[in-house]
Amino acid sequence: MINSSIRGAAFFSVCATFATPAFASPVPPLPPTSTSVVGVGAGTSAAATPPVSPQFGQSVPQTGTDFVSMAAGGSHSLSLDGYGAVTAWGRSSEGQCTVPAGVYKAISAGGLFSLAIKSDDTLAGWGANGNGQSTVPAGTYTALSAGYAHGAAIKSDGTLALWGANANGQTTAQTGTFLAVAAGGYHTIAIKADGTLKGWGLNANGQTTVPSGTYTAIAAGLYHSVALKADGTMSAWGAGSTSTVSGNSYGQSMIPSDAGSFTAISAGKAVTLGLRADGTVVSYGLSSATVGMPAVGTDPNYGQAIIPANTVGYTYTGIAAGGSQSLLLRAGSVTVVHSGVINGRYTTIQPAIDGATSGDTINIPAGTFVLSSQLTIPISLSVSGASTATTVIKSGITKTGQSDPGGNARGLILVGTAPASGLTVNVSNLTIDGNGNNVWQAVRDFGAGTFSNVAFNDIKYEWGGAGVYYQGTAIAAIASGAVNVTNCTFTNIGRVSTLYYGAASSGTVSGSTFTGQGLGDRYNSAVEISSGAIVTVQNNDISNYRGTALGDSSQSNAIYVSSAGGSGTQATISGNLITNNLSGIKADPTGVTATATCNWFGTTDANSIAALVP
Repeated sequence: MINSSIRGAAFFSVCATFATPAFASPVPPLPPTSTSVVGVGAGTSAAATPPVSPQFGQSVPQTGTDFVSMAAGGSHSLSLDGYGAVTAWGRSSEGQCTVPAGVYKAISAGGLFSLAIKSDDTLAGWGANGNGQSTVPAGTYTALSAGYAHGAAIKSDGTLALWGANANGQTTAQTGTFLAVAAGGYHTIAIKADGTLKGWGLNANGQTTVPSGTYTAIAAGLYHSVALKADGTMSAWGAGSTSTVSGNSYGQSMIPSDAGSFTAISAGKAVTLGLRADGTVVSYGLSSATVGMPAVGTDPNYGQAIIPANTVGYTYTGIAAGGSQSLLLRAGSVTVVHSGVINGRYTTIQPAIDGATSGDTINIPAGTFVLSSQLTIPISLSVSGASTATTVIKSGITKTGQSDPGGNARGLILVGTAPASGLTVNVSNLTIDGNGNNVWQAVRDFGAGTFSNVAFNDIKYEWGGAGVYYQGTAIAAIASGAVNVTNCTFTNIGRVSTLYYGAASSGTVSGSTFTGQGLGDRYNSAVEISSGAIVTVQNNDISNYRGTALGDSSQSNAIYVSSAGGSGTQATISGNLITNNLSGIKADPTGVTATATCNWFGTTDANSIAALVP
């Protein structure tokens, strides 16, 4: 994971520690840490103004949910996910984007080549090799860095390995032990064991004339160097140390004295990036107006120092500056909004809920969030995703037993702990996916609230170990509050009622689509209203609920109004399209009040109560 500790840096990449565990294969899944790699600069647009060249797609954004680090090379980019997989994009003229098979734990991108640390701590290199830069040395390593045409790495014993081009002395052997190393264009810098700096190689711009003091992180650009002190302040030296726009000078080394505190740094061809603790990013150098430099220098304006505006709910967790592009690792921020203001940021959902107060809103960004345990909502909240297409809450819980889990254990998402909880929970704009993991009930709702624009998929439970899914309910509303369902979709739900209203609950089900599996047990209905519940079902599309395969099919219906569990059950049913179900609407003859008007039926959808067909 990218951070500010002193275990490595890279030219055209972020000063980083890749202190992820030594992965075994297969790598266990990790929770989402980001939603995308955001790219700026060359590669973002084929018709940029002024024209962008070279254009290899090196800054085209990458979407996903498990990125833990990325690296920016001369004109190609790399990303590493939590499973140890590396993705490469951009220019691959020398094979620098052709990633060898394997599981990796660290990456670095150079001029026309790439380096990585494998899961067994050995090195891998690919791409250009005219100077031996991709012929990696043997041994085990803790950090690495790829320069323009040379490589540097820290061995497990803290000593340095240097290889590749050496025309300027950049790979001349160094003695002693080191905490971090960064390979630049034609120079190398390192942090010694005592925290002080050492530099060697080309010094035409002063890039190896290191400052005094102790440091925690370093980064090397093409002709400049950057370091981070323990107090989070940044130092930079070499090209770009003046306001003159000429040659290699673009202000990339002009860090204002009041710039503040940083947690990570990165240096590219003519750009310096800094990441603050609050997740915001600042830039200095080519195409940046941060220090008063013109928008266009003597080189083409690639826009690599123009940071995209942070939007509400998003911050960044990593940075990487390259030859003509910059990459930002956008955080998968699950945010807690209190009185309209973000009051907390989390990478997973349960900690955000635990950090909220009653009435707050939990905003979940795009991405797939796999639940390793039951999600519990103990207070009144609103939970909102980006959209049903992009925000997915998926079950990662595999239940090995096939007996009734009983009580609260039935719910993938548990709201409250007892019917007296009196909670109001509103859920919107996301998908809840059972993932085939024996989910009895997607949401066990003990209070009141709303579900709008929520997609429920693959909610089923194997009861009895017969390999047949007898159970599965999307929402169980069994309290006295109102639970309203609007514009939701329900697919691949097990052979019990998709929506269950009981225990004097109430609500409205409207504008939703229910698609059954064509099979069912006796309680296989899209909506079951029971035990004194009072519910309106209107303007829904219900199809394919059929109980012809198993058990007692007499209660397999589109809508079932039951007197079971108590009297007083009431249902108002109107404007629904009900097709290809074994039974359309069924109501028990006693103990219920049910009216059905203006519903559309298929030819096979028999009904037990009068229903007008317009």
